[in-house]
Amino acid sequence: MRRLDQAGRLLLAAAGEEDLLEPRPDAPPLSDARFGFHCRQAVEGLLMALLSTCGVRVAEAHSIRILLDQISDAGIPIPTAFQTLDRFAPFGAAAGSEGVPSGVTLERRHAREQVRALRRWVESHVEVIA
Repeated sequence: MRRLDQAGRLLLAAAGEEDLLEPRPDAPPLSDARFGFHCRQAVEGLLMALLSTCGVRVAEAHSIRILLDQISDAGIPIPTAFQTLDRFAPFGAAAGSEGVPSGVTLERRHAREQVRALRRWVESHVEVIA
């Protein structure tokens, strides 16, 4: 039960990040750096939720690539659509204050769709494991 509690907390935290990805008519749009940062946070939270339900100790370094590798090592095949999630890696905490690194682009609609699809995939695994 403890694993599911932890997964639930991580899923909830990721949902908060996902909410920030939606455009709001009453608020100014997020900068590319902030948008990418919230994508990254949501992705990391979702991946960590899946790992926690499998009883896998999450790596200290919050590297999307390491999290994906840990999921594969746990015997869960990663769909091709999620092999590119590490494209959010440049949007760490420093990106929020320093801006997006030169040459890094992010198409917002596609990014939102990818995060939503990841949530559906993770939740389907969490339900099976529960």
